[in-house]
Amino acid sequence: MTSIKLALLLAPWLVYFGPYSSSLRNSLTVSIMKMHASILIAALAASGHAAASCLHGTQFYKREAESATVSTDEAIENAVQPEEERKIQFSYTGETGPLNWHNLAAANSKCNTGLNQSPINLDYTVSNISGSAIQMNVPTVQVAHLENLGTTLEVAVNGTTIYDNKTYSLAQFHFHTPSEHRFAEEYMPLEMHMVHQAEDGSLLVVGPSFQLDEEGGDKFLDAVVHDISAVQHKGNETETEELDFSEIIELVTGSEAQNFVYSGSLTTPPCAEGVTFIIPHKQLSLSIKQYNAMKSIIKFNSRYTQNAPGEANLLQVASVDESASEEINLTIPKSFAESIPKGQCLVKVLGTCVVGAF
Repeated sequence: MTSIKLALLLAPWLVYFGPYSSSLRNSLTVSIMKMHASILIAALAASGHAAASCLHGTQFYKREAESATVSTDEAIENAVQPEEERKIQFSYTGETGPLNWHNLAAANSKCNTGLNQSPINLDYTVSNISGSAIQMNVPTVQVAHLENLGTTLEVAVNGTTIYDNKTYSLAQFHFHTPSEHRFAEEYMPLEMHMVHQAEDGSLLVVGPSFQLDEEGGDKFLDAVVHDISAVQHKGNETETEELDFSEIIELVTGSEAQNFVYSGSLTTPPCAEGVTFIIPHKQLSLSIKQYNAMKSIIKFNSRYTQNAPGEANLLQVASVDESASEEINLTIPKSFAESIPKGQCLVKVLGTCVVGAF
């Protein structure tokens, strides 16, 4: 790992020399480098981390024993990973966490360069649509398949959502805790992603969120978590009880429904863009019992809030190009430098001291 040379970003006119600043005779030169940082690059495939992404169940990331097909849709093209790269594992902690996803596989480049990444903070700047602009049809199912993917709990179901004159087929829904999207900066304890795909390969995610309710939780979640103890570990599978989607459909499409809508990205690697998100303003009910059951299995699987759509990627903002490093020479009176005991502050730059060396 490359070390940080010196944690100072400065310009010569920002340096403070106190009463000695006007005396520059018999001077010595102190060279200070601009700060630069390197991000860990490693072959990371440690056990205990999962490789399943938000694409699971779509044509880009078929379930076991199914093959992937490639879409020509430019917005999703980068989502298709070579088979060997699809096996690269990611997590939400440490070197396989969100700050380093882009280094886990070449296909993940959008994670640190994309300008329309998800999740985001949802406020008045984000477009809004009423429920009448959306049609959802998700039939009630008697039993559905629930699986622990390691990064989330996922349920495979079928249904359709029509938005902007395009029909999207529901592939699965899964959960994030805490919520990935925030509402005027406030996070919710749980968020559900209903992942859809159209025939042209484009993706749509309907994302209802859940707020804690002292009076009891949503019956839909009761049906999901009734046998949750059976999926304690990655790869564990069980079945849900009857799943009735009517309350979710009403939340999204009802006569009083209001939804945020924007074009973002997958919130897991490869962070491919061109994903349409529809997020209802209101939340469904979540009991403390349901919440504890969900987070005891999922733990934590929320990507950090991204910049507003169209603005610079936060990882790019935080990084400094090492190739642009340059040396800045600061002239300091020699008599002054020698008068400062070794280890004490010689020059103060933006509140940080360069210590004496004599």
